Amino acid sequence: MLQQMLRAARLDRRVYTELIFDDYATGNAIMVVAGVYALIALASAFSGIPGISLTGVLLVLFGGVIGWLVIGGALWMAGVKLLDGEARFQTVVRLVGFAHTPLIIVAIALPLPSPVSTAVAIVALVWFFAAVTAAAQVLFDFERGRSASAALLAVAVWWVLQMIGIGPSLPMVFRRL
Repeated sequence: MLQQMLRAARLDRRVYTELIFDDYATGNAIMVVAGVYALIALASAFSGIPGISLTGVLLVLFGGVIGWLVIGGALWMAGVKLLDGEARFQTVVRLVGFAHTPLIIVAIALPLPSPVSTAVAIVALVWFFAAVTAAAQVLFDFERGRSASAALLAVAVWWVLQMIGIGPSLPMVFRRL
């Protein structure tokens, strides 16, 4: 699983292709997402972010898992319904789960001083977007532009939901940065 995470973070299209055909990797994708958000939540708690208690840690973790499903659903809708691609929902969320790997950097950024932590977090988010784009390219067999459009829509849906208060995980963390 760690090898697959590293390859997914390197935007290795072959690992995304392998994950399409590995139905058992869905459980690993759940563990990747839970692990990434657990690290972010723990880093938030240890970095002294106001409002992060045990409840806050659980909210970050729960919000991250819900976010994974929302991004997966939005990517599936964009790819299948809007851009006429073909993929099963389960396959989409599996690949999006592994695409979450670059967000581990957000946990590393939290203890850093503010301008540095913000820059590192932005790099992590851009990298995450690139990973979702790579997953979409493989999933839907789209060229890069269509894949990026689908990925942008999926990530934008999640960010809009977070900004209006549905899924408190990353906005709570980024207020500190």
